[in-house]
Amino acid sequence: MKNTVTAGFAACAVVAATVACALIIAGCETAESDADAFVLEVSPQVVELDGGAATSVIFTATAKSFSGGGSSTSAVGSIFLPLRWTVSNLSLGRIAGSAGNQALYSNVPGTEGQNIVTVTDQAGGEGMAVVNQRL
Repeated sequence: MKNTVTAGFAACAVVAATVACALIIAGCETAESDADAFVLEVSPQVVELDGGAATSVIFTATAKSFSGGGSSTSAVGSIFLPLRWTVSNLSLGRIAGSAGNQALYSNVPGTEGQNIVTVTDQAGGEGMAVVNQRL
């Protein structure tokens, strides 16, 4: 009976060690994938518009890879469509339409201020641009 109990404890120890190793490995894989994460870059990043006139600008989103040190590389990753484009202040302008990785921003004539354009893909990647409207 003693050998059976000892064998049972040994089997439990092996199972526990295996589970612990699997959790550690899973954590390492997540860290590695985060180190090579893709973020969305919006171009143009800053736009100056004449707020007195009806004006539109086309924004384009691209996926950029960031290395573990936080520096941008030239590698382009995947964008998970459809994209969701929003603005911070609808009284200044709106997204008039979008298709693929582009969106058309139209200002409200006669308005002045700063509007933040944000794009989000289906995987949660996000990017921003700034629209400065001056009268």
